[in-house]
Amino acid sequence: MILRADASGWRELVRVPVGGVGLDHDYGIEVDAAPDGIYRYQTRSDIRRCDGKPAYLFAEKFDGARFRRTSALPSSVPEAVPVLAARLDSARVAPPLVYQAHAASYEVGVGDAGGLVIPRELDDGRADTVWREELAASAGEGQFFTFEPRAGRAAARQLRIVPGNPASSATMKRFNRPRRIAVVTSRRGRPTPSICPSRSPAA
Repeated sequence: MILRADASGWRELVRVPVGGVGLDHDYGIEVDAAPDGIYRYQTRSDIRRCDGKPAYLFAEKFDGARFRRTSALPSSVPEAVPVLAARLDSARVAPPLVYQAHAASYEVGVGDAGGLVIPRELDDGRADTVWREELAASAGEGQFFTFEPRAGRAAARQLRIVPGNPASSATMKRFNRPRRIAVVTSRRGRPTPSICPSRSPAA
């Protein structure tokens, strides 16, 4: 439950059921108190962030009276982190050899975490398939992707991003492109990018 203190004492604002949803518990509901507010979000056992931070799936933010779907989510990545400069790569788009896309926090047309599937468009090597976020007020802030090695503990050596929608010059102008992307890993001190929560994307 969420409580608020006033002159008369503590008052209950809302009570939120948490745990598995449905007979098969295809996904669950959790609540998290973040620095900028309280979020109710969905969970799934096979979708996670490699740094152990809460993986906000279909998150809603508490506005003081109720939970509302929010377009921009916190990335939970500190501002004071090393910055890597991207460079232009003119090589032909090709599928990754070692790492593969395992999960994405959002998919167009899917209503809950139980319907999320492996985001093949992220690693199929094709420029005509893209991941996008459909909320009108959002540019994908706080959404994330998880990549995992195909075998063992292979270290990633390169992170290549094709921004926007390169299907045509018109789509490149129409689709947002990320300005900054945070990369977090499950192993400290090793260049092994595995989750990319987007931060402050802009057209």
